[in-house]
Amino acid sequence: RRLASASHYELDDHVEAALIAIFAGVRRDEKFGNARFARTLFEQALNAHALRIVDAKLLGCAPELSMLRGEDFIAAREVLRDA
Repeated sequence: RRLASASHYELDDHVEAALIAIFAGVRRDEKFGNARFARTLFEQALNAHALRIVDAKLLGCAPELSMLRGEDFIAAREVLRDA
């Protein structure tokens, strides 16, 4: 919430459930950094958000431009899983 707010984004009602599932499924080892992972996940969610906006042709839809959805974080997790 802090990262989103600082970047002037809003979170939809599905983000919390998505994040709980994502963090519950993360493999933690001695190199895992919770804050680093959260920041990287947020940055990847911004990328997923941008792609969703362009793909859905929502560039003129002001509310969508600042709304991060649960699906953005799920897509971000998939990118990080493949990395």
